[in-house]
Amino acid sequence: YGLLTLQPKTKKANFRTGIDIILTYLLTGGRYTEIRMMRWSWFDSLDLETGFNSFTAPPTTTDKGKKINCVKMGKKSNWYPLCLLLKDLFKQRYKNRVALSEAMNNKAPLDYVFPNSMSESAFTNPKGRIEEICNAVGINKKISHHSFRYTFTDIVEKLQPHLEDDALHHTPKSLAKQVYANRDERKHQLRKLFQEIEDFISTFRISKSRLTHRRFYLLFHTSNLCN
Repeated sequence: YGLLTLQPKTKKANFRTGIDIILTYLLTGGRYTEIRMMRWSWFDSLDLETGFNSFTAPPTTTDKGKKINCVKMGKKSNWYPLCLLLKDLFKQRYKNRVALSEAMNNKAPLDYVFPNSMSESAFTNPKGRIEEICNAVGINKKISHHSFRYTFTDIVEKLQPHLEDDALHHTPKSLAKQVYANRDERKHQLRKLFQEIEDFISTFRISKSRLTHRRFYLLFHTSNLCN
């Protein structure tokens, strides 16, 4: 509810970025660095009609000229399918990247999905936005970006527990699964699961009305430019 209703205290061009990155953590279960450092070049396609179906976080990346382990230990790539809400969100951010760059007087939005408003690099940390949301809805418990990964895990365990390792990009416990798993079939199952996760969250009720995908998306993006 706080994600949907929080309004900026000041008119910052990059206000919506903090909210969008939190939503991405929640709907992908992604780790801190691989989501924070997301670049447009990681998507399967940037075609606004047929693209934005998935993105792949590489083992390592660079930020401010420094090499960073994007994925844990920097040893593998992680593939993420996208639910309908995130596809819409990323398409909108991509369409508005030039306008946001001009508003910020900063080239970061042209490269980074979640740009830093103060320098030409990635968004620093959603901690401040998380605190604002918690205060708005009266949550006194300390929440971090990793809390959303825990929530994602809980939903996966409820919906498709046999896909937990794949969804969280853990090394499979079963050697047979590592060797013989059909990758195309696994990707198909993961696409279905990630959409089921959005659908599950969308069944939450706000003001006694069902939070459908379209209403969920419109609540995020009708009041402000998706920036």
